[in-house]
Amino acid sequence: MDRKRDMTIVIADRGEYGRRLVDYLERELSDRVRLLLFTEAGSLEEWEGEADCCILGDLATDRKVMEGKAFRKARVIRLADEADEEGFSRYDKPGKLLDLIRGSLDRAEEKEMRISLLLCPVPVDDLAGLARKYMEEGGIYLGAEDIGSETEKKADMGDLCYYIHLHEEKILSRLEEMVREEDGCCFLDSPDLYFYLREITA
Repeated sequence: MDRKRDMTIVIADRGEYGRRLVDYLERELSDRVRLLLFTEAGSLEEWEGEADCCILGDLATDRKVMEGKAFRKARVIRLADEADEEGFSRYDKPGKLLDLIRGSLDRAEEKEMRISLLLCPVPVDDLAGLARKYMEEGGIYLGAEDIGSETEKKADMGDLCYYIHLHEEKILSRLEEMVREEDGCCFLDSPDLYFYLREITA
């Protein structure tokens, strides 16, 4: 998992609404999300980056903008002037837009990681090290041993179970803060005692 990667959201709108939308999204989205506001078609045409998600207002009427590199792989959300059941309009509650964006963010993160949960019924020294031999770069190991190691660690599966139990919305962001990185993979060690894992229900 590339923890340094940002999700880039481009907002293309000439009016004041676009500026207010950026202010709102900056407060609501995680720090992994990079927000770019374009109020002129020329500036957007000259931008050489690529967006993961584009919120297109009145600049979407410019043909050169729509044919640009920025939109080739992006999830496009139209910013309509009137009510739009499929997209998002200026009169919708901003929470609707957040749901659309977070859906794109979740899909992007799912493509970047492989999570392995390894449960061994008998004590094994360095179970995480054993699992590492079978993991691909960018993968995540979640420890589920009965009794975890006593080594100093900033967080473990017990902490993650706590947030799962609370139905934390930004659970992937929480996970990123907890894991330790080693040889291109991420590890979240087993909790000190197994009963922490019982916080997870079906």
